[in-house]
Amino acid sequence: FGDSKDPFPKGSLAGFGAAPRVLLPRTSRSCEETNMRIKKRIIAGLTLIACAALCLGGCAATNGNGENGDGSGESTAERDVLYAEKPSYDGLDLSRYIRLGKYIGLEIPYISTEVTEESVSERIAEIAEQDAVMVNVTDRAIRTGDTVYISYTGTVNGVPFAGGSADNRSVTVGGDDAPYHGMDTMLLGEYGGETVKFELTLPENADSKSAGKTAVFTVRILRVTESRVPEQNDAFAQTHGYRDLADMRRGVREELLQENEKKAETGHADALWKLVTDGCEVLAYPEDIVEQYCEEQYRYFEEYAAAAGISMSRLTEESYSMDTDAFRERCRKFARDAVRDEMALYAIAQAEGIEISDEEYADGVTDYCQRLDCTEDALLGRYGGKEGVRRSLLWEKTLAYLTERAVVAEDTAA
Repeated sequence: FGDSKDPFPKGSLAGFGAAPRVLLPRTSRSCEETNMRIKKRIIAGLTLIACAALCLGGCAATNGNGENGDGSGESTAERDVLYAEKPSYDGLDLSRYIRLGKYIGLEIPYISTEVTEESVSERIAEIAEQDAVMVNVTDRAIRTGDTVYISYTGTVNGVPFAGGSADNRSVTVGGDDAPYHGMDTMLLGEYGGETVKFELTLPENADSKSAGKTAVFTVRILRVTESRVPEQNDAFAQTHGYRDLADMRRGVREELLQENEKKAETGHADALWKLVTDGCEVLAYPEDIVEQYCEEQYRYFEEYAAAAGISMSRLTEESYSMDTDAFRERCRKFARDAVRDEMALYAIAQAEGIEISDEEYADGVTDYCQRLDCTEDALLGRYGGKEGVRRSLLWEKTLAYLTERAVVAEDTAA
């Protein structure tokens, strides 16, 4: 569910559709050149963006038959709750509900995608850490970070106690996996193959007869291992498909650049649409649509609670620290935000004459099905029917229109 306090996915328009993503240029340029590069990349990627927006429930996890990727399929109730036909705004006089502010020529903040040498080195170090292997240690004493395999027996007043013994138990020195607090640090400076004795005070949650008492542990150190990280050299780079370390640095730099661009996309998209909605004034809400969205979200969580075998009241209390009435009101608030966004979308589309033709719709359905690897029936059934798909295409087209006419701020660090 993302943020435990927020029943809707982060980065979505109140949980009913993702905002557009904006790609940034690789280097600092003039404002005009930056504008052009960003706009071209936004428009080129908007089909994929809208496709992702369509995936509120995760169509990418389905197979060609519209079933879940694990083959379990989905219940009729789940389909009805999550993927009801989206309401239409066609019959509404939107001028009675929303007053648009400025939406043409909005300034998008510049977000740097610079990749530093330090960040490249840190990423390569992370890759090396992932390649680390455990090796036996025989030529030195135990130190922090080692994983030690032990067999031990504990006694209180010479009598073994419940839970006080184990064979071939692994303990990370300096970690939090020791069976008794302080046992790992008592192994520091010892060697594999040795047997040591030491005393520890048992915790209050130990065996009721032994809790809080002093126990004597006899510990046999079976073996000592350490994590060995490979050296960052040409041979290491070659194991990851690069010619040498220099080639790996170039490849990692490119990967980091793509990651930074994706992060910038989200920041740009949020900023652009926030400017649009901040400039709007909601005069009234079409309450039937608000209630439909509110109930869809509430019923989704009811289905989730039922599947988990818990009550709705327990789910809302434990996950969101509120009762069901307060949770329903929270769903209604997010539903109003979603309706505000959709009213703004349709009002802008109407004002600018932006429509989705039958040909664009057919092409869009084909594209979505290919990208999401599902049939048309699965697409329509899972994502709000034809109205839901058409709305996603309208988001794509309208946001491209707004972005073409947006202004990218200067890079103040240039």
